[in-house]
Amino acid sequence: MPSNIEALAAKVEALRAEIAELDALETPTDEQNARFDAALTEIDTAKADYDAAVERAERVARAAALSIDPANVERAQFHAPNVVVKRDTFDDLAAVERGNVSPSEMVSRAQSAIEDIKSYSFTDAQRERAAELAGQNPSIARHILLTGSPAYRSGFEKILRNPEFGAQMLDDAERAALSNTGANGGLTIPFLLDPTVILTNDGATNPFRSISTVVTGTSDKWNGITSAGVTAEWLGEGSQAADASPTVAQPSITALKGAAYIFASYEQQADGQLVGQLPRLIADAKDRLEATAFATGAGSTTAPEGVVTGVTAITASRVTPTTGGAFTSASIADVFKVANALTPRSASNASWVANKATLNIIRQQAMAQSSANSVWNDNALGIPSTLLGSPVYESSAMTATVTTGSNILLAGDFKAGYYIYDRVGVEMKYVDVVVGANQRPTGQSGWFAFWRTGASVVDPNAFRLLRL
Repeated sequence: MPSNIEALAAKVEALRAEIAELDALETPTDEQNARFDAALTEIDTAKADYDAAVERAERVARAAALSIDPANVERAQFHAPNVVVKRDTFDDLAAVERGNVSPSEMVSRAQSAIEDIKSYSFTDAQRERAAELAGQNPSIARHILLTGSPAYRSGFEKILRNPEFGAQMLDDAERAALSNTGANGGLTIPFLLDPTVILTNDGATNPFRSISTVVTGTSDKWNGITSAGVTAEWLGEGSQAADASPTVAQPSITALKGAAYIFASYEQQADGQLVGQLPRLIADAKDRLEATAFATGAGSTTAPEGVVTGVTAITASRVTPTTGGAFTSASIADVFKVANALTPRSASNASWVANKATLNIIRQQAMAQSSANSVWNDNALGIPSTLLGSPVYESSAMTATVTTGSNILLAGDFKAGYYIYDRVGVEMKYVDVVVGANQRPTGQSGWFAFWRTGASVVDPNAFRLLRL
């Protein structure tokens, strides 16, 4: 084998080993994540160089066997018929797991898989969401391929329905697919049942995912860049331009662990009363947990930072009511005060969020006005009501208590000001024997599910909060 081919082969193998090592890290650093992405690109280039070198060596060998100088060989001109071979998008997943597939092919195959899947009541909105995530990050595309194959899904269902003996019922394809288990030894939920990839609720009382910016990745932390923007100016002829360099902030959001422990009696599990509902139950528990966290979460290492928590910490973002500690049918002026306090940029994209009780008080206020529809407007089914022309959403986690210090009504541009970060993947571990306080069996078993999500206010000035 020519030395250049040997060198290229060694480079490809070294990159494969490095990619596998980086991918196995549970909590990689930012530098390791950057190196992982760079290595995926490098192995694509190195493999192309290797293939080209091998092809050239083979041509030279064939020409030498015929005693023909390859430089003098003129290629024959002919037209072959067009033949299209449809490749199984889940073919050779071992290469996907090892990182031997280029990022572009990974994304293309994942998006094809999403388009082809017809089961599990996969809606168009969910399909679009998953395809968008796959296109943004090859690591997410890899996750979709490894947990979306028919073999993985059928193997997952067998283990879910029979955690103790399901592994003995797996066929070879299912066993190979499930070898890619979670990093913590758990069982990763197939992507099309995974609430970190697929939107699973309508946001009726937890609207924050639908109106905020949601970022999905595969590292433990999201690092972003925000700016108030560049200031433009009018210039006369020959006049010097002002320095319009923007002030840049670099917010970061750490993905914190959320968990749900679901258990039932052996009889209930044997009767199939739990296993078929597990993914839905986990998604519902996750949504309810986040409903509180995204509204009033403490932040730091305790829980994601809630938007109310982040905004109320900034004095300039708070609006004082006309009458302290009061919000009644006579307080319609305070709603206008909040709207007027928004910056012009935020006002054009603003939404209102409050507890249902607060919204009903505002409705009563509006009904008492002679021009009620200009204040509050209830739209058709499925379309949010509007308050002063901006959409209104209910948050069951926001306070309904009317007292001094209550943060009762929030308005602002959530897309610009509030970011949610999901580390892709929900894992499950089976607990075969649940014990009571005295450490004796209770005749129950269960599943422990966990995921990682973070959130933070990245621009408090995008909001205004009525604080009584």
